Amino acid sequence: MLATALLIGAPAAAAPPATRVVDATIDAGRARVADPYQWLEEAGTTEVITWVAAQNAEVRQFLGRYAATHSAVLSELEALFDSDSESAPQRYGSQYFLWKRRGLQDQPLYIRRAGGVMGEDRVVLDPNVLSRDGSVSIDWAFPTWDGATVAYGTSRRGDDASNVMIRDLTSGLDHASEVYLSRQVCNPYHTRIFENVTAGRPSTFYLAWDPDQRGYHYVRRGAPPRPGDAGDDLETTDLQLQHVVYHRSGGAAGRDRVVFTADDPRTSLEVSASADTLYTIVRASRDELSHDVFLRPCPSEQGFVPLVKGVDARFEVDVFEGRVFILTDDQAPRGRLLSTPATELDRARWNEVIPQRSGVLRSLLIANRKLVLHYTEDGYSKLHVYTLGGEFILEIPLPPGLVVTDLHGHWNDPDVYIACEAFDTPPANYRYNIRDRALERYWQREVKADTSLYADYEIEARADDGTVIPIRLVHRKDLQRDGNNPTLLRPYKEDPATDPPAFDASMIPWVQRGGVIAIARTRGDNTGDRDWRRAGLGAKVERSVSDFEAAARKLIEDKFTRPQRLAVGGTGVSSLPALALMTRRPELAAAAVFDGPVADLLRFDQVPAARRLHALLGDPSDPADASRLARLSPAHNVKDGREYPSALILTDQADDQIGTLHAWKLAARLQAVGKSTGATALCHTLIRSGLGASKPIRGILREDAMKWTFLMAELGMAAPDDAPAGGGSPD
Repeated sequence: MLATALLIGAPAAAAPPATRVVDATIDAGRARVADPYQWLEEAGTTEVITWVAAQNAEVRQFLGRYAATHSAVLSELEALFDSDSESAPQRYGSQYFLWKRRGLQDQPLYIRRAGGVMGEDRVVLDPNVLSRDGSVSIDWAFPTWDGATVAYGTSRRGDDASNVMIRDLTSGLDHASEVYLSRQVCNPYHTRIFENVTAGRPSTFYLAWDPDQRGYHYVRRGAPPRPGDAGDDLETTDLQLQHVVYHRSGGAAGRDRVVFTADDPRTSLEVSASADTLYTIVRASRDELSHDVFLRPCPSEQGFVPLVKGVDARFEVDVFEGRVFILTDDQAPRGRLLSTPATELDRARWNEVIPQRSGVLRSLLIANRKLVLHYTEDGYSKLHVYTLGGEFILEIPLPPGLVVTDLHGHWNDPDVYIACEAFDTPPANYRYNIRDRALERYWQREVKADTSLYADYEIEARADDGTVIPIRLVHRKDLQRDGNNPTLLRPYKEDPATDPPAFDASMIPWVQRGGVIAIARTRGDNTGDRDWRRAGLGAKVERSVSDFEAAARKLIEDKFTRPQRLAVGGTGVSSLPALALMTRRPELAAAAVFDGPVADLLRFDQVPAARRLHALLGDPSDPADASRLARLSPAHNVKDGREYPSALILTDQADDQIGTLHAWKLAARLQAVGKSTGATALCHTLIRSGLGASKPIRGILREDAMKWTFLMAELGMAAPDDAPAGGGSPD
């Protein structure tokens, strides 16, 4: 909207590529909604491929006009990330395994250290030798309990075509692949992985070793191939249901046994071993808010016994010394811990071990025969240690104001390993000895930035119904509240641990230039307790939209910024409040950046994996939900003749979790309207680059540089390369 008006001499933007319109409609309850760009859902056609290429060319042309800014920002990001990073270690036998990235290495290494966490690095898996362009990643790794063998899987450019490989760490050699997974491996309803340039490697694959380490359970879609098949019976297996499958080492893939099957295509499965390795645990998720849990001794031929089924609540479970420990928000919105004998699973026998506290209970770890509970309060972390019977022992004395992002320990080891950070504190790893009560910071990432120059704090907005909406702010300490500060307002991501108050070096080029980062906690996000989460989901999802609008008004009223200097943005399904503000209240913002957005609320479940979003948004096939979603769907509520913020929308060809249809259809509609209003709408599709954490780090940084360059250009922070000296400023 402002790219040509903000800076004297700025060249007019080229016309966006024309997009064909079709006569398609969607039945949305009692109304039919026009869907003129439905043909863009057919991603593999020649016409769509040509359209995407033209859109990407338009983005390159835009960046070419701001090449100096783009180059400077990219150089700064590369300098910020050109240092080693590593995850918190996990102990297997006498060895410690972790992910480590050395500087700007394309992909992180999986390494082990013998004898202690400060031991010499020994590379177990190095994906960087598997391709010249860094496109092959190692997505998951599961060592055996003695640390002698590791199961792992690789993918190329973010696809999910992977097999289970077994590496003998004594010889360094791989066994022949015994389990063929192909596109059936991954959990299709797992939360989308977003850019994460730390060493940690999130896993979307589940594997649990037997105590004797000669067999394992794993999760796959579709049934295992039949004996004699080549290993990938993709065309003839049922891809809708997930299965837990058991494999015994040395056996053929076709002889694996299905031991548990989901009862609904929308149900995703996770399998894990208990802390003492004596039980196999299956968690079945209808959505991210409710879980069923099943157990069986390991190894065992008996079926899985339900611990909890059909209860609308979160359940996470571990088993140790004959007792089942149950973390749940059932009848406790902030979470509590229950327990029952492993031989008495009936709910009538459950006992409350640790009641609900003031903080939100996030996770449970069993270490040194103790319970270590992770709580968050006001965004920050606390770690409490209890006896197995629930008696409080101590709080681990972490420095105040930190966010715990990783936590590991072993049931028979007094050492707990903690990864934590804050926006003014780069990621650090700590070791806490429960027995000696000694805390040691043994590693911290080096970052070439003086974070003491930046302020990080919260202010409060008020929603229309009076609810307090916290807004996390990050900016230079010398900020002047004169209404002239370029500001990016966005909701928290789906994983709030990746947002401030956690550390995020990718923000520094923006903040250093005087930009403000504002992150709004809206009802429905994952930053609060169960009640906060459910207050903005499903039929109540418009509350999150109105909360976000309240945050925008607060920033303007308090003179942090003004509409001509305000941008909004978001990622994945969490981008909906910002998308809705752009289409419902476009006068409040001047620019927008979205990464993998969910913008088409009427056809999002055309992507099978996205059906998990029914619990969050509603079901478009239900007439009542469809009527509500039609009023909110950003892709269907861009009106002719109305001026919208300039927009940069990114998507990824490899995204099979949400899909490309949202970005493409929204961009096409904004471009059509922008022809008469002059608004800029750009759409960039990553082609064969890798999805989420599988991307080479330089690819991730190029995307970040693209986003910041766009916002700097649209909010008057950067002049085109050919603009005369002494350019103007925003209206």
